[in-house]
Amino acid sequence: QLTWRPNYFQRGCENVRLTVEGELTGSITTREGRICVIDGGTPMLVAATGSLRTGRVILYEYEKENDRRTFNLSREVPNLFGAQQILKDDLRSRLFASVPLSGYVAVLGGYPVNVLRRIRTGAGAYGMAWAAGMIWVVNAEDKTLSAINPSTLKVIRTVPLPGMTRPL
Repeated sequence: QLTWRPNYFQRGCENVRLTVEGELTGSITTREGRICVIDGGTPMLVAATGSLRTGRVILYEYEKENDRRTFNLSREVPNLFGAQQILKDDLRSRLFASVPLSGYVAVLGGYPVNVLRRIRTGAGAYGMAWAAGMIWVVNAEDKTLSAINPSTLKVIRTVPLPGMTRPL
């Protein structure tokens, strides 16, 4: 049994020869083949930066050269004023960015990466987390918690968080 989980930097094709020798019979069996690791896209690093007045999400492509990682600016998505947190959705190849001043979560995707949709959740959309197949967003100024369905990109429910002062 051969187990191998290649990473992005091991893309390409290799010729493989497997030889098995029987313990009891002494027979030898050899099989040859070619294993190809298909490039699944460029690995990215994503960061939210800026201030409450000028926010943006920046994506960097990274490579490996001489056993060192290099980062190159790939794309900037502007006008995400005060973007705070970013979640990724591997299944749908999307990013979600909370934008507190605007009270929404921006859905980023496509090539090149752009804002696909803005999902209004409430004033102060801040912290986000995945749970039970939903994206949960804390709306600090509204003192509420919203659940977003990542398939439909709609708010399923918003519930109050009584007794809390600016929950994050």
